[in-house]
Amino acid sequence: MKLNLTYLLLILSLSITAQSKMKVLIVDGQNNHLVWPRSTIMMKQYLEETGLFEVNIQRTEYL
Repeated sequence: MKLNLTYLLLILSLSITAQSKMKVLIVDGQNNHLVWPRSTIMMKQYLEETGLFEVNIQRTEYL
């Protein structure tokens, strides 16, 4: 999974100018795993560390 994400980021970085950041929206919510909020935060951090993305998170209601 990390390798695929790395390739995706590499391809995107080649097509984006250094001045503009792509806006990303991560939509998440509950599932049967307790670690999903941490996974979302990790994805946000990975994307923002590249300097290519501005990331927002929209969390669905917990039922």
